[in-house]
Amino acid sequence: MVEIRLVDPEQTRPLRQKVLRPHQTLEELVHPGEKHPATGAFGAFAGDEMVGTLLVFPETRAGSTSGAQWRLVAMAVDPDYQRRGIGAALISACLDYIVARGGDEVWCHGRTKVIDFYEAMGFMPDGPEWVDEYTGPHYVMWRRAAS
Repeated sequence: MVEIRLVDPEQTRPLRQKVLRPHQTLEELVHPGEKHPATGAFGAFAGDEMVGTLLVFPETRAGSTSGAQWRLVAMAVDPDYQRRGIGAALISACLDYIVARGGDEVWCHGRTKVIDFYEAMGFMPDGPEWVDEYTGPHYVMWRRAAS
C-alpha cells in the first residue's frame, strides 16, 4: 500500500533520474513546468521512501483547440514497485487535481514501451510515433480529465 501526496518538485528528481534519465544530472532534470504556480508534483510513498512520482501543470497540446489543458511529465515508478497499481494511483490523483482546477484535458509524451498502460488509463494517441534522441520512441497521448 502506498500513499500519494503533493511534494516539492525538487524531491522527485532523484527517482526521475534513476528510472527515466540516468544519463542526466539532477540539475538537468529541472523541468520548465515545475515553475508554473499551479504545478502539482506528486509522490507515491511506501513508508518514508518515494517509490513513484508524476508532475502536472497547465500547458496546451500542440495543434489542439480544446479547453483548459494540462500536461503530465516525469512519471516514474521504482522498478521494484512497478505493476502494483502505483502508476494508476498517480494518474488518478493528478486527474482529481486537474479537474479541481478547472482542467478539461490532459496529455503527455508517453514512451512507446508503456503505451498499453496509458491506453488502459483512457489515453489515446494523437499522431504518429516519434523518437526522442535521449529517451527513445514516444507518442503524444491525451484524454479528457474527467471520466
